[in-house]
Amino acid sequence: MKKIKSLVVFVLMAVTFIFSSAAYGEENINVYINNNEISFEQQPVIKNNYTLVPMRTIFTTLGYNVYWDDSEKTVVAIGENNTIQLWIDSTIAFVNGQQILLDSPATIENGYTLVPLRFIAESSGCEVNWSNEERAVYITTENPVFYNTENIELSDNTHFVPSADEKVLAESVVKITTDKMQGSGVIVHENGYIATNYHVVEGAERIQIRFNDNSFYADKFYIAGYDSKRDLVILKISKTGLKPVVFRDSSTVKPGEKVISIGSPYGYFNLVTTGVVYGSTGDIIGTSAPIAPGSSGGALFDENGYFIGVVSAYDTDEHYLSIPANYILDIDITKNIPLVEWKNYTPTVTAPEKLTSIYTENGLEVYWDPVYGADYYYIYYSSSPNGEFKKLKNSAKKTDQWQWAYPTCFTINNFNRNEVIYMRISAVKDDVETEKSDVFKIN
Repeated sequence: MKKIKSLVVFVLMAVTFIFSSAAYGEENINVYINNNEISFEQQPVIKNNYTLVPMRTIFTTLGYNVYWDDSEKTVVAIGENNTIQLWIDSTIAFVNGQQILLDSPATIENGYTLVPLRFIAESSGCEVNWSNEERAVYITTENPVFYNTENIELSDNTHFVPSADEKVLAESVVKITTDKMQGSGVIVHENGYIATNYHVVEGAERIQIRFNDNSFYADKFYIAGYDSKRDLVILKISKTGLKPVVFRDSSTVKPGEKVISIGSPYGYFNLVTTGVVYGSTGDIIGTSAPIAPGSSGGALFDENGYFIGVVSAYDTDEHYLSIPANYILDIDITKNIPLVEWKNYTPTVTAPEKLTSIYTENGLEVYWDPVYGADYYYIYYSSSPNGEFKKLKNSAKKTDQWQWAYPTCFTINNFNRNEVIYMRISAVKDDVETEKSDVFKIN
């Protein structure tokens, strides 16, 4: 990382002196980078009259990739032009191969690696100032900063006015191209937060974004948060002043509503299709608005321009599926995972958590919530919730493997409505079966 400004040593000395009083029970110390407050899961602490701060939070915010070697208790932070290495409980550190003596050693507090503020400032070339009145540290840098510092709520876009104009809606949708595939994305906050499908960026080492004004972004990316079960990821970029979507409570979506879908199928940029909602399970919104490969991660809007879902998949029966927007709001967006680490993440496959059944003229139709990453499922049944559960055979395919489908996973013909059966479902990926789900009662 390029050094921007030299440090004023006496300021840091004053910081150290003033911070020491916090050890005696005064209020927390706040840390700001470029006037934006940094949120810590572990608060800064005072040890030996030196303020220690969580290294990963600070350095990730400043654009470093951070690596931890548990066997050696070593932290390595790699920036654009800097490589920093230090050891827990050691006063020796290295910056670009040059040995540095720390005023206070790095330590571990509640599972978090903490380092001296002076070391952070000197190593990353920032200017540091202390406000005694506010009991706050102000760090200034001219380099790109990556953070969730404003305690951002993604749903807090209400000062933006939704529009039914497709050209206006397209300003909130982007094309995403990685070294693995091409997809779409949705701007969910003006400060650089973009939602897409997990499978669009899974394993990606390089990402490029095209905005509706035909500008491009290919600088540093962070994974702000993700939900692999729901096939969702939220990217964080350093570009701000974006045009975000305005969320609607997706649990209120009803069949028959008109919808607008925007994405980049087959690479065609921000293509618009329209249709209606024909079903919603709480886990999936099914529509007749066509999508195709490349649409994944795009936006589904209602007829008034409110954002209701992330375009996700389709099947051979022309069911076009979206993930309800509410699931985006449940994602923790403070993870700040750099791409160099993200490429090693794999989705966690778990058993389905919900199962529904409904009687139709065809019989008893059974549906469960999809699990992203599952190759297939096993279904177990019993006449008693505590009885022996046996695998249900898929007679149509002459196997015991079942596939998820929408709106019905499978149908039990001629089911006796006076009969009660119990089911458990497991998911399988790479021939490894998950634990069985909780018991579902079917009657």
